[in-house]
Amino acid sequence: MSEKLFETIKLDNDLDLEIWDLSRVIAGDRWLVSVEARINVPITIEHLETLPDKEKILAILKDTFGRKISYRYIQEKFFVDKNKKREVFRENVERLKESVLKYLSHPDFARKLVLSKNRELKAQKPHLFSES
Repeated sequence: MSEKLFETIKLDNDLDLEIWDLSRVIAGDRWLVSVEARINVPITIEHLETLPDKEKILAILKDTFGRKISYRYIQEKFFVDKNKKREVFRENVERLKESVLKYLSHPDFARKLVLSKNRELKAQKPHLFSES
């Protein structure tokens, strides 16, 4: 699969939204038209201010995810005629912008994403958070 960066948008919350074209041929002249929105959110202590043991949690999150947590949102349409691919791609980009841009631009998006990943990790791997 070949990925192509289509556009980068600087959001009001200082994050960079990347829009990627992940489209590919399915069969013959039929395409899967795929648009992916990506944001890499740095993991910082400020995102964890409301939590006890924030330094420990910060270390666990960085050990698990690295320095950033990736958010991805995909919009796809299957079996698109190759002659309609470009048009459908642009429609999907516009639909994606209309549906998620306000959400991703929210000033609290990064903090909420980091806290959400923390909750998911605690549920999946509670042993990482237990005292030993």
